[in-house]
Formats: sequence, structure tokens, C-alpha cells
Amino acid sequence: MALSIEQENELKRFRTYVNYLNAANSHYRSTYGTLETYYAACEAATKKLQGNRFLDVEYVRKHYKLGWNTEHLLYASRNDDADVQRLSNHWAPVQAYYSVYCASEATAYALCGQRFGSHSGALSQITDYVGKCSVTPWCWVATGALGKSRRDHRLENFPQNVVVPNNLQRRDVDPNGMLARCLLAEHKNRVEDKWKRGAGLKYALDPGDTGLLHFLYRLRVKANYDNVEMFLVDGGASDISAFPILLSRFTMLAMVYLETITMRKIKKRVLVGLAKDYLDRNNDAVMLKRRLALYEQ
Repeated sequence: MALSIEQENELKRFRTYVNYLNAANSHYRSTYGTLETYYAACEAATKKLQGNRFLDVEYVRKHYKLGWNTEHLLYASRNDDADVQRLSNHWAPVQAYYSVYCASEATAYALCGQRFGSHSGALSQITDYVGKCSVTPWCWVATGALGKSRRDHRLENFPQNVVVPNNLQRRDVDPNGMLARCLLAEHKNRVEDKWKRGAGLKYALDPGDTGLLHFLYRLRVKANYDNVEMFLVDGGASDISAFPILLSRFTMLAMVYLETITMRKIKKRVLVGLAKDYLDRNNDAVMLKRRLALYEQ
């Protein structure tokens, strides 16, 4: 059955997010290749962090437990039946986001000692920290006011001469350029959000650095509030099946980085112990088990 014009537009939106996630995955594969190499890069980038023995480990445990459990639900919800998976894709971004957000709350607290208890506070703290480190693509950001041209915002920490493609382009696409497109678009979204709250003249507003955690937040908002139809439209088995896999990988990479930062602050043995306590109650948490084996090598 042919799609209506409205359904075609929803499909374009869905494929835009698939393209962004695929770009993140392609960058990971070409830059690191293996989870071991990626973890080594995270360790190297965080080696100057000093531990803090006064941190409240129970606060860290509470948020990581929430994150690990939600991550497990994301993984366990994957289904080989494309029709069933299409329905599950509606909730997958919410699960992915809350996995990472809960871990971000714990990590932001570990970094600065502040209990943010808010999406914007925790995400900004993490984005500010990773923006100063060298682990790509997390250090890449869009920043600045849009200006009257609506194009004055800029990219930072990207490779020189990165070419920004159309968000629906699929062939001969540089993953770095697609991620640049993603962050520029999300920065505009954040400016729009701030303006709607009455923060001032739109062209002069700067919401701060926009990183990939903000992209994941936007994807969650789309799924949870704004645009359910985008995830339910039948766009073909390939994209439907790829979406949760790419989302799980994106979540996995975010969790490795966040957990590495946290281990620097509260010591590796402490976070490993918290993870083992969680696995005693849920030994099916495949993604966490894989990371734990990595950390204990």
C-alpha cells in the first residue's frame, strides 16, 4: 500500500534519525574498531581525573541501577519480527535516553559533587567535560547564537574541512559530516526551546554547547511526546530492524564513557562492585556483563 504524503514525511523524519545513528556507528568502527580500543581511549582521556573519597556511593548506585536496568529493557525489547519491532521502536528511544541520563546524573555528581536532578543540568555538565577531552564523537559540539542569518552557530572540535551533507543522504556520506549535521540541527532545536520559554530574542540566544547527549534527549522527546507516528510508519524491514541495534550500540558507547569517568572518581573496584551487585539480581543484563568483562581484564 502506497504511503500518504503525511506518512512519507514521517518516514523521512525516521530515516533522518537512522542516518544519524548509523553515522555514529560508522565513526566508531572506523576510528576504534573494537570496544577494547574504544575503552582504552576513554581511559586515556580521563587519566587526569582525581578520585574523591567523600562522594556518596549510594547516590551513584541508585542512578546506575536505574540506568543499567533500563538499558537491559532496551536490549531485551529487540524482536526479529519487523512488524513487532516497528511498534517497539516507539519506546526504544525513551529507554535508551533514560539509560544514559541516569548514568549521566551519577557521573555529573562524581565530577563536581552536585546533585543536579535535572536533564539540562546533568547533560550540560557531561557535555562540558567531554567537550574538553579527546574521545570522538563525544567531544564534538555545536555552539553559539544563531544570529540574524540563523547560520552563525558553529562546530567545534571537528576535523578541519568537514563537509555537512543533506540529512537524508545515504550514499558517499562522511559519517563525521552527518554527525555535524545532527549537532547543528539539534543546536537550533535547543535555541527554539529556550526562545519558547521567553528567554529573549531568538537570534541572540545561546543554549550552550550541544553534544550527542542532547541529540539523544531530542529523540526521546520525539518518541515520548511529540511524534509517535514517526516511529510507527512502515519504512521497510531494513530500517526498522537497524534502528534498535544502532540505538543499543550508541547507548553502549555512551555507558562505557560515563562509567569510565565514574570509575576514575570513585575507583574502578567500587563501580565494578555495584555492577556485580546488580547482576546478582539480573544476570541477563548482557550489555553490562560485556562491559564488566572489559573493565576486569
